[in-house]
Amino acid sequence: MLILQDFLVVSNLLCTFAMSNRREKAKAKNQELNKQLMREGAKPIQKEKLIFEGGKFCLDMAKLILGGVVLASMMQQDVNVWLLVSIGLGAVLAFVVFGFILIGKIKSN
Repeated sequence: MLILQDFLVVSNLLCTFAMSNRREKAKAKNQELNKQLMREGAKPIQKEKLIFEGGKFCLDMAKLILGGVVLASMMQQDVNVWLLVSIGLGAVLAFVVFGFILIGKIKSN
């Protein structure tokens, strides 16, 4: 039993060391690539990825809100349906516009 515990501790330490080493190598590679791109006048990759993912997130939120509005309007509760639909569609429209603005910034560059 003691040998198994020792084995698990050693394997955990080795995995932790390997993952931290791998992360450091990837981080150094990204930094070097970003330095090369900055010398060439391009923008860093990470910022473009973040903006693009933010745009996709906004479009996903718009889909979820639209689905929530449709489901909530089908239920027979004491809510003003017109108020629910107007606020929900306003939020959907805002998320869609903002999502396409973010994605358009990446595509135009």
